[in-house]
Amino acid sequence: MILAQTLAELKPTFKLAIIDGSEFKDFVTEKKVDSFPRLEYFKRGRFEYFYENQQNGQAMLNFALQPTKEGAQKPKRYM
Repeated sequence: MILAQTLAELKPTFKLAIIDGSEFKDFVTEKKVDSFPRLEYFKRGRFEYFYENQQNGQAMLNFALQPTKEGAQKPKRYM
């Protein structure tokens, strides 16, 4: 939630959706969500790639502000 609050304060030019997986189980099943939090990057309404990098607020905020495919990849130590 810290990520969402920080982004709300920055008033970015993109949209962020937060979905409670316990409330929207059909959505979680349909999207095959297997971990939380999960970021998916869409460009012009089309899915581009999953964020698989570090699962901490600062890393996710950095990605949200400057999304790149390289920034979304798993850290090399996990490959």
